[in-house]
Amino acid sequence: MKISYYGYSLEHKVKQETHLVDLSKVILSFAEFDNPDVKGSFRFNSEYVYLKRISGCVCILLMTRDGDQLRSINTSNLSINELTSMLGSEQKLGFASYVIVKPNYFGFASSSLSPKFDTFVDLVNEILSRTNNGNIHFRVTPLLRQATKNEAVSMQYIGRTTIEVGRKNSLTRHLANALFVSDSYDELDSIEITIKPKRRKSIKPFVEAILNLTSDEELKKLNLKAKNDAASAMLDLYVAGRGVISDVIDATEESLIGFNIEEKIAKNETLHEQLREFKRDGRENQADFSSILRYCDEPSWSDYALSVQDSYNLRQ
Repeated sequence: MKISYYGYSLEHKVKQETHLVDLSKVILSFAEFDNPDVKGSFRFNSEYVYLKRISGCVCILLMTRDGDQLRSINTSNLSINELTSMLGSEQKLGFASYVIVKPNYFGFASSSLSPKFDTFVDLVNEILSRTNNGNIHFRVTPLLRQATKNEAVSMQYIGRTTIEVGRKNSLTRHLANALFVSDSYDELDSIEITIKPKRRKSIKPFVEAILNLTSDEELKKLNLKAKNDAASAMLDLYVAGRGVISDVIDATEESLIGFNIEEKIAKNETLHEQLREFKRDGRENQADFSSILRYCDEPSWSDYALSVQDSYNLRQ
């Protein structure tokens, strides 16, 4: 499973000012708060959304159509497998998404059938709205990476590679000459090539040869998977165009997912570099966000639950 990383900030909707604010305690304490009536009242696209803390800074994001069933159970001591069994296999719950929440950034991992990134963003904005902080917006910035050609070909192992070039690129001219169509491609916009290795094999020499024929002019896309040693995981490198910084995690053992994510984050130097840049470009401590930051522990969320127990906020 791939986990991608995003920076976050808070934006005043009226002033259009963006501030770096650490919401990790707010989100994690909400995820750990055990009140099914409050936690089970959030929706996204007509389905109920549930955020549950499983360990440390790691949460699972669940979706189900049956809100009553969700609110009727005590989730505090249930594993993901137990929740899946209780709510049924058709509730998108067997395909939970994972969220790790840190100061100023979060990581999000999902499968093809699990809740998506925008579900989590909508949930946080709904939390802001329900706590009378609707004047601020949870703003998300993808943490991007871009490699150079030299960095790409310096990797010891190169896997699946996709390259797209326009008419003026030297690779296009080489291909046109090889196909004897050098005078017949006026209507050509671009050429896209995907090079695939056999399982667990490297195609570095082939990719190097292709790149030696490729100029920078009209290089529209150059994405490849690569790594420096056999034991490490493949990295997604974007030479032309930029992609969200990500890691691949082993999600087969539920009890180790949190540890696996933390380990990947600790070793991802590109992530830490981009985080430093993200924080350097932002503004901190220039506005008062105490109205949301006060929801940082279980007692504050318990007080919130008491204040809204009879209000429209929990009526679904």
